[in-house]
Amino acid sequence: MNAQWSDWILGIGAWALAGVGLLLLTKALIGDRSNGRRRCRRCWYDMSLIKPIEGTWTCPECAKTARIEKQMLRSKRSMRLAVVASLLMLLAHPTWLMPNALREGVASVLPTTLLLLVAPIEADDFSLQTQDFASFYDLDSDSHFTKELLERARARTLAPSQVQHLMDKILKAQPEFVWAPILARDSWPANQPVLVDPDELMINMPFVGPDVLFRFRVKPDGEWIEQLYADRYRPIYERAQSLGSFPPGTIAIEGELLQGIRKTQLKDRTIAVDYTNASPVWRADIATIEIGTPAEDLIETITSATFESQVGKKFYGIGTDREGDLWISITELWRPREFQHIDMGVGLRIDVFADDQAIATGSALMRMIRPGQRGGSFGGTRYTFPLRWTTGPVDLSAYDSVVVQAKSDPDTAIRDLTRTIFWHGESTSRVTNINGAYWKSEGFARFKARFTNR
Repeated sequence: MNAQWSDWILGIGAWALAGVGLLLLTKALIGDRSNGRRRCRRCWYDMSLIKPIEGTWTCPECAKTARIEKQMLRSKRSMRLAVVASLLMLLAHPTWLMPNALREGVASVLPTTLLLLVAPIEADDFSLQTQDFASFYDLDSDSHFTKELLERARARTLAPSQVQHLMDKILKAQPEFVWAPILARDSWPANQPVLVDPDELMINMPFVGPDVLFRFRVKPDGEWIEQLYADRYRPIYERAQSLGSFPPGTIAIEGELLQGIRKTQLKDRTIAVDYTNASPVWRADIATIEIGTPAEDLIETITSATFESQVGKKFYGIGTDREGDLWISITELWRPREFQHIDMGVGLRIDVFADDQAIATGSALMRMIRPGQRGGSFGGTRYTFPLRWTTGPVDLSAYDSVVVQAKSDPDTAIRDLTRTIFWHGESTSRVTNINGAYWKSEGFARFKARFTNR
């Protein structure tokens, strides 16, 4: 039979079933009205001619006694007919969906809520994919029910609660389907600000959409820290976030992914978030940090005389800006050849002396910026770092030079959450470039504003 004709026949049959069912249901509910006749409520015998005896009516057919006349005036309804009518009307819906079921399978006509209950998602359905130097889990299944569910998800036809239910099923089968987008150390010193870094949001969920926001906090009631994304992967603000300081013990961090947020960039380049249509997609415990481990126990150290000599030659300028804040500059530090295969970092404590008096102090975290050239080099944001006065502002123009002492600092080093090996040593140098014109320039003022807000 032609598919089009079968569609017409099944469609007419569905309407016929619905129509007959509706007529029967109407008849069953309206029933046989009494029209003022008294009838037995058990056998429906006509008791119009039966006289009451002491205020009661007794049925001569079944001997049922009625004490209230109104009870004998009710309509006679058929519950069996109502059940048959309801079944016919229920049968009309699958008959109407039958053409799609024959062409595309039974899964295509099932409601999404039912699909979420019956669609199997197993660990074998996941495959590890590599794209743009990043790895993530993709999901495919041999089950027609699961395929249909994923197609609806990718078409974004699922309600927020259904998306959350789907994520629960996925994460039970493959917990690594969502990678917690933060970097954190397993341990941290007590009473020091605990830092975590935003990472790429590795999540293969086209049904979530690009307008997502990841946020995390210290359980159970810490303040939420928000992380926005330019797309599904790249964080907008790549900066370390402080969770606060904690006494010795253990803290747990929970994360939550929201979809449906709206981002608006303000004039000061900050981003305002509208949560009106936001809904949670996923929430889980993402990290546990032991508090109380000294910083020096969290890292490994290496020494190099050539690198130590290099540090002493790289500080080239110090000066105050328009607001009187003190800054120091250092050029790139090249990784020692003997350590060119080691992913190392550099964390420095910087002390500045004038006439043997300490006038300023600060820190510098040098990150690997050119790993493929000459063994790799380290640098910071424009190689410029803020310092703070030790006792109060000093007029640097009164000095021809200052002495800069730089030594490895574990407390600074651990702020680089991606590395565990750091240089250990100490170096001293003399800086003669003091209060250059650059520090007072408009270009440096713009850099400072970005440095402060990033």
